Amino acid sequence: MKFKLKLLAALILGTLSLPGHSRVYEYTIKDIYGVEKSVSADSAKLNTTEKIQLSLISGLDRKIRVTVKKGDANVYSTTTESVKVADRIKSSSDEEFYGKVITMPPLSEGLYTITSEILNTQDALIDSTTQSFLIDTSGPTADNMRIDQRPGYDMVLTGNLWELGLGQKQNYMSPSKM
Repeated sequence: MKFKLKLLAALILGTLSLPGHSRVYEYTIKDIYGVEKSVSADSAKLNTTEKIQLSLISGLDRKIRVTVKKGDANVYSTTTESVKVADRIKSSSDEEFYGKVITMPPLSEGLYTITSEILNTQDALIDSTTQSFLIDTSGPTADNMRIDQRPGYDMVLTGNLWELGLGQKQNYMSPSKM
């Protein structure tokens, strides 16, 4: 009986001491048109000039330290309180996990790296994940796109219906009509 209790206790303690995996699950933004949307961390292309919410995955009784860099410059850093049972998050895809939601200030256009680190209750590093995201608020550009209108056979290139003109019917001048 004592052996079974020791085995059970070892299994429980072993699972509790496994390192958690920290990462950004999704970004919640208000895009440049004012529409709120959630963007997967896998795609990570954001078109916003407003605050960015990060949904972060961790384990219970863990803190999450987030550092955002643009190039070599730190632009944002924060450490959350310990994750509690009340910190269960439901994502936009209806998945549930323990973690924290933090809000970052607006960031300028460019490529960023975000490092999320799981810390234990003594602030010792347990796990770290680095991901990239891009903020792009500029619309697409094009040069002076145009169509050269050199119609032949009396083509009609205006209106709702474009027609090939008389050429399709072979109603063009033949040498005998000259």
